[in-house]
Amino acid sequence: MPGFAQPIISIIVPVYDIPNKLLEKSINSLLCQTLRDIEIIIVNDCSPNPDNIELLNSLAIKDDRIKVIDLKENGGVSNARNVGLDASTGKYISFVDPDDYIDEMCLSDLYRKACQINCDIVACGLLQEDESGNLITVEKSDIDIHIDSNHSRIDVLQHCIGAVYGKIYKREVIGDLRFVATCKHYEDYLFFWNVLEKAKHICSIDSVNYHYLLRQGSASQSKITKRKLNNMLVSFIDLCDYVLELEKKKEYRSYAQYLYFYIITISLFDVNLFRNPELLNDLSVRENYQKLVRRLDLRNHCRWALSRRYITKYSQSPEKYVHSKIERFTKSLCYLEMYYRQYGNTRSAISRVFNQISFNIKFKRGKKNNRV
Repeated sequence: MPGFAQPIISIIVPVYDIPNKLLEKSINSLLCQTLRDIEIIIVNDCSPNPDNIELLNSLAIKDDRIKVIDLKENGGVSNARNVGLDASTGKYISFVDPDDYIDEMCLSDLYRKACQINCDIVACGLLQEDESGNLITVEKSDIDIHIDSNHSRIDVLQHCIGAVYGKIYKREVIGDLRFVATCKHYEDYLFFWNVLEKAKHICSIDSVNYHYLLRQGSASQSKITKRKLNNMLVSFIDLCDYVLELEKKKEYRSYAQYLYFYIITISLFDVNLFRNPELLNDLSVRENYQKLVRRLDLRNHCRWALSRRYITKYSQSPEKYVHSKIERFTKSLCYLEMYYRQYGNTRSAISRVFNQISFNIKFKRGKKNNRV
């Protein structure tokens, strides 16, 4: 099949150690799209699975819309996507994970909507499935927002899936934006937040045609190790650093405050709910944990949850502490979101949560040299 001079959509697929059956299903779903003038950029991030490489090379021979890029060193999903972005030439950009697949009308429906109303970002709905093909959840996107204020950006985050997949983006909106290479978890959020600074209009289609696989052994489902926990902490630090810089711009201050709420919710939930609390006894983990605390603590938004008292308790008796506190703590996250929606202010929401759920934590101003 002849290639197109300038494809309409470039689809970027990072690949690392994926079962061949899933990888083939994912790539074939792209080749079967009713929108034909596309390019498929597959970035082989040094996959240790030789079957992956053989499959990709055979598919590239059959269809010249496929471009395989073999990296010399494993750099993670953010780096792989950046390589794909640098190599892309399409008018629009899309991201598909290598164990996911899309319905054949997905790209044509997204592109048609983008042309109809000249939209910078168009999203579709998401289906979560297990490895047997059983449906777990359906997340529909119902959004049509002109992004012209902090309120509208917050509205986008409240009504649109924050992942980069399941969308097409105008090339001009992405421009020279790239994924933060050190951010190996929640890199989607950071990239999407950056895009929202430049986008003017985001909308969605009614179709639910991106199939997200919840797979045992995938990066998101694998058990917590010291390396993974450290990567998570560094990623949260990257998110905080972005918001700290964003808050310096007066016009983005209320938006930055909402993002702090967002970070608090996901970071406290994920970092505190890991199954191996003894990992906090590791020096590198504790150092990164304390770096995260310092960044969040600057805003006083979550001093009640990430205080020196918490870190001290973890180091003294982590397992007992986690089991005794985690149930009430996770309930607080649900209340936090509910009260934020009610009050529209992070500080008021946290104050209300503190009044509703008793943590029996007393605040004391310690000496300067005793602070974290």
